[in-house]
Amino acid sequence: MAPDINSLPPSPYRSQAASITRRPSEARRLAERVTSPPTNLISSTPPRSPILHSISSSQVMPREDNTGVDPGPGPLRHPRPLTAADLHMQLEKEQEAVVNRLTRELTLLRQQTASAASTASSTSAGLADAADSNAHSTLLGASHPTSSRRHRSSSNLSARSVNTAAPTATAGTGVSGSTTGGIAGSTTSGIAPPRESTVPYSYTRDPLSRQSSVASRRSEASSPSLSSSLYQGDHFPNYTHRHTSSVTQATNASVPLAPTGGSTRSSYIPSTARYDEAVHARAELEMVKQENEALKQRIRELERNIRTRRQSETGQRRRESLGMDTGAASRGRRPAHEEEDAVNVEESAASVGHGEVFLFKEFIKYCDAKKLQYAVGIMNDNLVIMESTPPWDDLDWNLGQLFMMGFDGTEVTPQIKKLIETHHLGTVLLTAKNLKSAEQTAKLVLDLQTIAHNANHPVPLAIALDQENGGVNSLFDAEYIQQFPSAMGVAATGSTDMAFEIAKATAEELDAVGINWIMGPCLDVLANIKNQSLGVRSSGDDPEEVSRYGIAAMNGYKEAGLATCGKHFPSYGNLEFLGSALDVPVITDSLEQLSANALGPFRDAIHQDIDAMMVGGCAMSSAGVEAMHACLSDRVVDGLLRKEMGFKGVVISECLEMEALSQNIGVGGGTVMAVKAGCDLLLVCRSIAGQLEAFNGLKAGLDNDLITKERVQQSLSRILHMKAKSMSWEKALAPGGVVSLSPLQPLHAELSEKAYNSSITVVRDKERLLPLSNLLDPDDELLLLTPLVKPLPASAASALHSNSSSPEPPASTWQKSVSGMSGENVFQEFGRSLARQRGGRVLHTSYTANGMRPVHENLIHRASAVIVVTADANRNLYQHGFTKHVSMSCKLSQRGEKRGKPFVVVSVSSPYDFAMESSLGTYICTFDFTETALQALVHVLYGEFIPSGSLPGSLRKNQKVHQSKQHWLVEQWDQERDAHGLDALLMNIHEENSSEQPSVLANCTYKTFHLHMIHEQHFVVRNTSTQALYGFCPTYFFESTCTGVVGPILVDPERRNLSIGQSLHKRAVKSLLQRQGIKRLQLGSRLPNVYLGVPSNNSFERKRLRQWFDNLGWADSPSRPVYSMLLPNLPSWTPSERLTTALHNAEVEFDLIQGVEHASQVHDLVRTSSRVGIMEVYGLALADHASCGIIRAKRRRDAILLGAVVLYSASSNWADTVPAIKDSTDVIGGISSPVISPSAGDYSTLLQGLILLGIKQHQKQGAAAVLLDYVDDDGNLDSLSAMGFCVLNNFDEISCDAEIFASLG
Repeated sequence: MAPDINSLPPSPYRSQAASITRRPSEARRLAERVTSPPTNLISSTPPRSPILHSISSSQVMPREDNTGVDPGPGPLRHPRPLTAADLHMQLEKEQEAVVNRLTRELTLLRQQTASAASTASSTSAGLADAADSNAHSTLLGASHPTSSRRHRSSSNLSARSVNTAAPTATAGTGVSGSTTGGIAGSTTSGIAPPRESTVPYSYTRDPLSRQSSVASRRSEASSPSLSSSLYQGDHFPNYTHRHTSSVTQATNASVPLAPTGGSTRSSYIPSTARYDEAVHARAELEMVKQENEALKQRIRELERNIRTRRQSETGQRRRESLGMDTGAASRGRRPAHEEEDAVNVEESAASVGHGEVFLFKEFIKYCDAKKLQYAVGIMNDNLVIMESTPPWDDLDWNLGQLFMMGFDGTEVTPQIKKLIETHHLGTVLLTAKNLKSAEQTAKLVLDLQTIAHNANHPVPLAIALDQENGGVNSLFDAEYIQQFPSAMGVAATGSTDMAFEIAKATAEELDAVGINWIMGPCLDVLANIKNQSLGVRSSGDDPEEVSRYGIAAMNGYKEAGLATCGKHFPSYGNLEFLGSALDVPVITDSLEQLSANALGPFRDAIHQDIDAMMVGGCAMSSAGVEAMHACLSDRVVDGLLRKEMGFKGVVISECLEMEALSQNIGVGGGTVMAVKAGCDLLLVCRSIAGQLEAFNGLKAGLDNDLITKERVQQSLSRILHMKAKSMSWEKALAPGGVVSLSPLQPLHAELSEKAYNSSITVVRDKERLLPLSNLLDPDDELLLLTPLVKPLPASAASALHSNSSSPEPPASTWQKSVSGMSGENVFQEFGRSLARQRGGRVLHTSYTANGMRPVHENLIHRASAVIVVTADANRNLYQHGFTKHVSMSCKLSQRGEKRGKPFVVVSVSSPYDFAMESSLGTYICTFDFTETALQALVHVLYGEFIPSGSLPGSLRKNQKVHQSKQHWLVEQWDQERDAHGLDALLMNIHEENSSEQPSVLANCTYKTFHLHMIHEQHFVVRNTSTQALYGFCPTYFFESTCTGVVGPILVDPERRNLSIGQSLHKRAVKSLLQRQGIKRLQLGSRLPNVYLGVPSNNSFERKRLRQWFDNLGWADSPSRPVYSMLLPNLPSWTPSERLTTALHNAEVEFDLIQGVEHASQVHDLVRTSSRVGIMEVYGLALADHASCGIIRAKRRRDAILLGAVVLYSASSNWADTVPAIKDSTDVIGGISSPVISPSAGDYSTLLQGLILLGIKQHQKQGAAAVLLDYVDDDGNLDSLSAMGFCVLNNFDEISCDAEIFASLG
């Protein structure tokens, strides 16, 4: 059991020792809980010394006492815990009392010396001065004798933390103070050393910390043996001295402790030399500096040994945390074991005092697990209150943390090493020029952190990187680093969840290679969509949208444990560029305009606790603020960002080496101005000369009182607070590397593909050209025209380009990576992918500001379809002009006629290039031209998936208005109400036809679609106010074959792509399925004779329409070709002799019948055909005996009916349903629906005979031509062509079982 503290002999400094004694006791107990040091930490046996009366540590610091109050009789008392302010005040009062008491004693000593001046004046005077000097040196160390100022300025910091012994002047004790400056104990000073031998100095303290001096005095007054054993290695077994000589020197220079009892005689060599006060002060200052250096060296060694001892344990814990729970360090939190340690420390320190606990919490914020052990180790040496912790008392260390710098090269250079070691640089910015691969990046980052660690940096380096994705990526590695869309590309997906996942995946990859700070998200709002270099780095022009996606990205970065940085405050979204590099881009928006628009995302990010904010290097010129450089303006940084918007994080300046700033102000001057404005971190990332100038400029600002040390401390506090949330030595020295990247790649690759597939946006496709696979045959050639652009800094193209820059590259490498013109290779792989995907020929060439050249014209004429790629055409106006020129060339043939060659425009950067250019029918946006984006574009062009992206911001809102009309009101046809509107709609569609083929809608009216004798129901989409028709779709039900027919779906050309056709189709199919007995559905029919099926005159149009109907459910339906044919020049036409001879020899008789009395026999023949509408056509012909007739073919021997065909004229009742028969001023006769019995022997001869007699009949009537309105391709086309018929229109007749659509609901 420890002895009662009240049994200890009284101390001459009882109030000081008693109040301090409990602190070391609590510190030791706290250290044992956290660090678990060896049990034999403090030797209970004091070192043997002839002059030192030692007290057992168990007596001085009993473990049972943790109250922090004076000992006394009776039970322990528990008053209010002392705070840091209380301790400060108590210390200064004690110092003042000691100084006053010693001053009185020295005055008395001088009076005694003066009375003996008559006998030994010179000797007495020297003795008095020596006593005066040594007394102050002993009690106050390196401080001036009269220093008792209470404010914490740098001028008297050392006065509050000097080496102080505990002599007893009233007991007649003499104490001699030895210094390294040659004052006491130096033969050159004229004063002899003390006669008694001294022991080594007990404990070396931080000279700039008031708390250090308080705790050290407590240690010296209570346990001298503890301090002595520390240097012997008893307290820290692994502690070794790095520089033995410096420690020895500091030890020998220490002030010896006085014995507690007895008297010692101080004798000096007589001397008349007097000490000059200035010389004395300089000597004492030198002594303190040496002791300070010894303390720093000891702390460094202590840290190094602790790190070495726990290195293997740290790596193991890191691997376990990564393997067991990747979310343990999410959002910058420490792993669980570190938080547990921190909680234990805080709980243990709770009994020390509220003020001390607060300060200790602030300290552990920037200390990892190893730093906690280091901190508690210092507490074992009685350093409890950590207001100022080494090395933050060193101004050079503080200034180093205030800079972010870069360097050239992919390995550590001597320049960056010097900046870290000598100038204590705290943040390194890496760019694409530093990074080659994930593995190289991990090694480079670890090398940088190791240099900082070996240089005794108390906190890790912040390693920053721009990795915005899209075209702004600093790190590229095809194997380990996934490519994701740009900010605008992510916004095009329409999903903030996607933005979060992409940001998290990006941050996880960066964290694995050691990057701990990402320069993102970009919070700029594109107020001016033209002439903006920012482009797709912004999420768009809508502040709310930019804010949502920016915060989602920020949360994703934090989730993976990275620090974040919003940029570019106050916004780069509406800059005016004056042209010269020396001219700063200007923001002309007023503060009110900025607040209402551009500042919104920054304000929201601040509310969501973003870590840092980068202030741009732009100028501001408006009524509210005038600033030459925003990052140098206190009105912008301190006023707007800090005070008005409430940002408390780290503010980063723009690069101070930018030409517009360095040439006008200078790097050194810019450094001072940036700090004065409120910036915490100064970016200087280009040259070592500029970086050294920045350091010197900041020091000069301090020397000239332009910047205060308190201002530096403010920035340091913010930086350390940010580092504490997401950076630790444990993570910095044990990054996951490529080993941890491999498991992430399958998930990240899937996310990348999903993101790009969701971001590719088809802005327009008026001609329905997509997918190209439906338009191009294998033998067709596709032309690709691309601009010359600079390869992205981090891409495969740039890697190949850099690899091919050697003097003599291999031929294969040259062919793959470099073409005739710089920048042409960017899109070469895209062209190869197009060729591989379609298995056909792709012609690829570039275009420049020289415009259209003959080679371009020849290739356009040769190709079957053309794709033009643009990249920021609003800034590169030659691209805009070239694209419009190619568009006109594709529309016009050599004869000046319209021909509609497929033409597709692809913007691979800003979507605003042709967003509002409606004359370009097909326009696609990818938002970047990385390899991944272009590969996704290939899939879109060939229809592997349907793109779902949409334009950002205000353009998206416009699209949403259209998308809200997906479900149009479909009404039944009303002839009185809709007849006029349908005629107008038919006229608009007919005039819109751009093909060389005549429109099938020529001469169509509303009467064309009404059959009267057949069940029919028609539907319209109309404007209920103006009665204008936007769409029309007729339907028919043929009972003879139980088939429902969907007629032509007609949509106003100005309102296509608004789902009007889809709405009509859905209603038409639903209506037909309600017909009783329906078995099949069919697209097109011979009645009415307008669209016999899906038009197929133009192969491109055919494929487009087939794709549209396939998407509506007709994909698996069979089709067959059908035609309408015309025999012109009928008056001069004569049949061939071969046909006439064949018919004469055939045993077939032909006759012409009219009227319903022959209906039964004809109907028996027609029923043998399953063609839709055949029975109805013959019924119409029999009913109109005046204008219609039927030619029959009978076998001579038995009069069996073998075939029949219908003849009709333009005056017949149903001629209105055949607009082609009225498509001329000449008389045209019609032949329809030939039917041949299955029992007929020679099908071809019999068909030709029926058609021949019909032609002769129309010749007799004076017709100029004959129309064969419906012919299927069952071998009939060749025989009819031989008779002189030519194809007028061709169609694909598509049919399917009704059950298919019934199952679709």
